[in-house]
Amino acid sequence: MPVPAEGVLTDPKKAAKRKKLRKILIWSIFILIAAGAIFYALYSDLSNSEADFKDVGKMVGSNWYFFLYALAAFCGYILFRAMTHAVMMRFLTKKIRPGVCLSVTVLGRYYDNITPFATGGQPFQIQYLKQKGIDEGPAITLPLAEYSISRFAFLFLSITALILNAANVFGTNAAADIHGALFAAIIVGMALNLCFPALILLFCFSRRFCERLIRFIVKVMRFFRLTKRPDALYKKIMSGLEENIRCIRAIAKRKRLIWCFLFAIAAHLAMSSVAYFSIKAFGGSASATGLEEWAYIVILSLFVVNSVAFIPTPGSSGAADMSFRWLFTACVTLSIGTGAFAMLTWRFFSFYMFIIVGFVQFTAIQINRRRKKRLGHATEDALETNAENEITTENEPVR
Repeated sequence: MPVPAEGVLTDPKKAAKRKKLRKILIWSIFILIAAGAIFYALYSDLSNSEADFKDVGKMVGSNWYFFLYALAAFCGYILFRAMTHAVMMRFLTKKIRPGVCLSVTVLGRYYDNITPFATGGQPFQIQYLKQKGIDEGPAITLPLAEYSISRFAFLFLSITALILNAANVFGTNAAADIHGALFAAIIVGMALNLCFPALILLFCFSRRFCERLIRFIVKVMRFFRLTKRPDALYKKIMSGLEENIRCIRAIAKRKRLIWCFLFAIAAHLAMSSVAYFSIKAFGGSASATGLEEWAYIVILSLFVVNSVAFIPTPGSSGAADMSFRWLFTACVTLSIGTGAFAMLTWRFFSFYMFIIVGFVQFTAIQINRRRKKRLGHATEDALETNAENEITTENEPVR
């Protein structure tokens, strides 16, 4: 009797080995792309200028405080997102746990930055909240609702940035200074970022039309062979929309939503400010001055994030680096040979810092979990020893 073809494919050892090799391959590609982008930027800047590392060092020495401001903006981002979690936690569980809110924010960003398309954050946040003793309902609602509100806030800022730029509010139009392909990538990325909030709103007002639209999109994806299981994909999209809408409705009191939305906007502005401090640290300047200069560079930072929304690598590595360099060297005046260093500073505080802090947090959680497990075993052993001693004492003859 012939052996079924899938018998070999279901071998758990081979499946685990293939999964491990796939992870190694993905991370190898990720590292090569990121390293290639960094070395290309450094080589292009330093080879085409008379500046060297000593000149850059002197500039850093005179503008060192901007690095502290960038670190403060990074911390502000985490704080504002944690405050959004705290507002929701107060409603869902009737209490606030600041440490859990900070940890779930850091761990969410950590997993977002190490998974393609930033898809790993919410599942791990749900698991972490359950481990902290939060009931399953609030543990699911909290991360998904916070993510949905954050997406709406980012979309609001992106559209505002596009309008302000088109109206030449700051005396210049970035679209006229950058390459057409890069601006087209910004528009495409913004359209993709619009899909999620638009589907949620459409689902709320017309479920039937939304279902037909999603079925049409899935059929198009099947026609171009972008999915092998269209029915499963349709069910996954619909269940995801229903879950996100349920989570938003769970906290849908006007005052509460306004506070969450304001905290989300403040978080995105803080992260976009990292670009401003990175540019200023290396002597860069825009056509505007003061608060207008900050606002203009924040707009450019939002454009960078939108321009790489469709890049599948973790954190849009490689593409984000080059998009920042091309956009800011075209729209901002930088000292010769410092564009790559400004890019590296921005990338460190907006991407690599989350991985470093998240890894430390994750390692601390694992160590604490193992310590509690060892203490639990030690307690069980002590109880067993005491029980044995009591039995021995009872069996001893009375003298």
